Amino acid sequence: MPDQNGINASESYRALVKNITSLDFTGTQVPCDLLLTGENAFPIVVNNKNQVLIAASHYGKGRIVVIAHEAYISSPHFTQFIENAIEWLKPSPDSLIGVHKKFISTVQSLAVKGHDVEPTYDFYRRFGVYCTRAYDDRQSSELIWALKEGGGLLIGGQAWYWMSQNKSKNVLLDFPGNKVTSVAGIQFLNNYGHKDVFFITPEVPLCPLVSNYKWDVREEIQQLMDGITELRIFDSGTASHLLIHGQRAFPLVLDESNKTYLAACYYGKGRVIVATHEHQINKAHQKQLIPNLISWLDAGRNGKIGLQKDLHELPTLLHEVGIASEVSDVDDRLSVYCCTSYKNNNLNKIQEFVAEGGGLLIGGQAWYWSLQNPGVDELLNYPGNKIISHFGISMVAGGNPPNKLQPINAHDLSLSYQCRRALSQLQNVFDMNQQITAPLVSWMVKLAEDCATILSIEDNSQTFYPIKSVLINFLLKFGLPEVSKAKPAKSRSKEAFLLRLVAGLKNTYPNYERIVASLIPEPSTLPVSSAQSLEINGTNKGREAWRSTGLYVPPGKIARVIFPTSAVNNGLEVQVGCHSDDLSDLPELKRPPVVIQRYSVNKTTVPVSNIFGGLLYVIIPRECSLEQMSIVIEGAILAPYFKHGETPVDSWVEEICHYPSPWAELETEDVIFTVPSNVITSLKNPTRSLSLWDKIMAAMFKLSGLPTPSVRPERFVADVQISEGWMHSGYPIMYHQECAQIFVNHRDILRGTWGATHELGHNLQLREWELPPHTNEALCNLWAIYVHENVLGMPRADAHLELDPQIREERIKNHLERGSPIEEWTEWLCLEPYLQLQESFGWAPYMKLFSDYQNMVGVKEENPFKMNLWAELFSQAVQKDLIPFFKSWKWPIDEKTTRKVSSLPEWTENPMKKYIQ
Repeated sequence: MPDQNGINASESYRALVKNITSLDFTGTQVPCDLLLTGENAFPIVVNNKNQVLIAASHYGKGRIVVIAHEAYISSPHFTQFIENAIEWLKPSPDSLIGVHKKFISTVQSLAVKGHDVEPTYDFYRRFGVYCTRAYDDRQSSELIWALKEGGGLLIGGQAWYWMSQNKSKNVLLDFPGNKVTSVAGIQFLNNYGHKDVFFITPEVPLCPLVSNYKWDVREEIQQLMDGITELRIFDSGTASHLLIHGQRAFPLVLDESNKTYLAACYYGKGRVIVATHEHQINKAHQKQLIPNLISWLDAGRNGKIGLQKDLHELPTLLHEVGIASEVSDVDDRLSVYCCTSYKNNNLNKIQEFVAEGGGLLIGGQAWYWSLQNPGVDELLNYPGNKIISHFGISMVAGGNPPNKLQPINAHDLSLSYQCRRALSQLQNVFDMNQQITAPLVSWMVKLAEDCATILSIEDNSQTFYPIKSVLINFLLKFGLPEVSKAKPAKSRSKEAFLLRLVAGLKNTYPNYERIVASLIPEPSTLPVSSAQSLEINGTNKGREAWRSTGLYVPPGKIARVIFPTSAVNNGLEVQVGCHSDDLSDLPELKRPPVVIQRYSVNKTTVPVSNIFGGLLYVIIPRECSLEQMSIVIEGAILAPYFKHGETPVDSWVEEICHYPSPWAELETEDVIFTVPSNVITSLKNPTRSLSLWDKIMAAMFKLSGLPTPSVRPERFVADVQISEGWMHSGYPIMYHQECAQIFVNHRDILRGTWGATHELGHNLQLREWELPPHTNEALCNLWAIYVHENVLGMPRADAHLELDPQIREERIKNHLERGSPIEEWTEWLCLEPYLQLQESFGWAPYMKLFSDYQNMVGVKEENPFKMNLWAELFSQAVQKDLIPFFKSWKWPIDEKTTRKVSSLPEWTENPMKKYIQ
């Protein structure tokens, strides 16, 4: 568990407990409890009540050990530990040790051991290590300076008695010892610590997920949200969302799915607020919110406000509300520093600024960075996260519009989601074998997502290690639940949580194979093939593309993919599994909610696995130009894989279709089908079906005005359960596996493939011609009609019942009788004008317009604009004035459009005349 400065918590722990089997905390002294908040802090002794009694950390170049009662420093039971601590804290072998005169026995024992010791009441800069009590803050600034410069600090004390004498104080902010130790992420609490003789564990003990300190942030929330009558944090810009994983971090604004978009935290002696887009802290419409944020961060100091120069609008906004500010870099003259999260060149300065009492307001979004850095984990590598994760808040790429926003409920904080607290509650539910109840049940989907995300992070530093260890213990203790169509699991259940959680388990986690062995007691017996050499096309001029390998990785097994050096750190990934639907929001699960796993190609040999197994793919990011590359795959299983035009049919029949993988793929130039292997074992000649699909796909692209072959083949993947409907569009298009036969059987395809061509139409639609929400499920049917008529030879009325002429006629009449309200457009009704145009002018105008739209820019999102543009362009394409036709359908055609086409001949064959005359 090395931290960012290279200090390894495991190695440090072993040095601190060397030659110690137990520590005796019994006696008259009553220790307190310690709170660990920093990513560098780690526990040394955790009692059986989940209280930390001794902890260590470092700050700057120095190190610190904190003990929850000063009496233990001079206790004979702790002599060996104190000796170990001094050795670990010393910056050099000959360092002078300053020891408070209250610890005279410690002075003597250290001197006997050969240390250069000086008894003292005060700290002096000549000390390499200083041993003191936690009740005096006169020299707190000097002690922090000493830590930064490489000194060591051993400090002991308990806060419960001090708080009994200072009841109006806040222990975290005001207890003298906390004014020093907090900068290193350790704080004294005023709880009584449970005493006993505690055995030393072989490895660093786990911190409690949530301290039993009753931390009330109602006043903070009320101050931050004071006078806010509306939340306008998404008036401009697409935001990311936040993962809150720190002990002292709390959400301010969430949406209905429990995603956090504005959060705050205490860290060390300072405060932090994180916004999920810089516009949230840099736009005039935030004039209500920003003064509150600045005031809370300033904490009554009335100090200087420094602004990063990139925040161009913030100086004016602050000036208008009477807050003086200046453009500057972060430095100790400031009380509050405001910046974006797109750079981390001041990483250490910002973290020290906050730890020592400064306020940080930071905003930005991570989704665009993630888009520009495919295959790179934003939680570890996004510049802003390198700053804020240290404080207990991280930014997740996200990018989707939030559901209904709601400020945190200051009157009942227990109702607001926070990852650590929710996980702690769930841990109790598991341990006590209880039912999940409100509000935990409403958090379960988000909690499972957050926990799987944390588990998947390829980092074992103290930032995430305590939570990850708890999650691994969950899996080891409760195992992997069974789930199938015959034995479904309820959503938001303990079983659903474990099934979602295990999807985050990667082979980068220590002891992965041991964990897998406990989760999969009966390992796969499928025969592993010899090393396979493959050629992969690394050029991709379109959106992200999956390249099939024809190989399968068994559940929990580790395969290795060996890449050329030129492929490393170019955004490539290896994916195990093809069933990409996340089913977490469904009420019932027939398979685990997430079953794919990805690994970045950041080295030449990439070990990959998936607890659920899956077909193996190389993921090529958009705009990649690596051309052909040779890769080698070891430890995988051969899968039935047929590539039209390349795979010999006799090899397929005699050998390939019998390969042992449970999943198979059939590929042709513009489409790939993933099906259960039992579907293709009797498929003697895939070329007939794939040749037909070649014609279907050629027709699809012809109507769209796109060239073939496509930039990337479309994909159809069969699944036991999908996120919505019988089939849905996307990459891949997902459908229920019971229907797999109809996609690969030539005879079944000829009978009609409306669903497949409907979903392909969705994939080919462009927002520029869509009129949401009306045409979303309508215009895609144009492609289905075109294929059925021109490839399958099936009249439209036979292709779909709704296209029967009589039904169409009745639908039009009923609509006109109701006054033709556009807001009542249904899927088939709003398709009707487009069908009438096609039946009058053929498919050629559509091909021309769809082709023109491919490169069109500047099309506004508003439906009236799009409708006028379409009416104008179609009129020009057919050289007829179609305005009366569109007006008869109550399209909002404006005078400008009417004038543009008024010189064109009248469309005398207008099919709507018979209805409106």
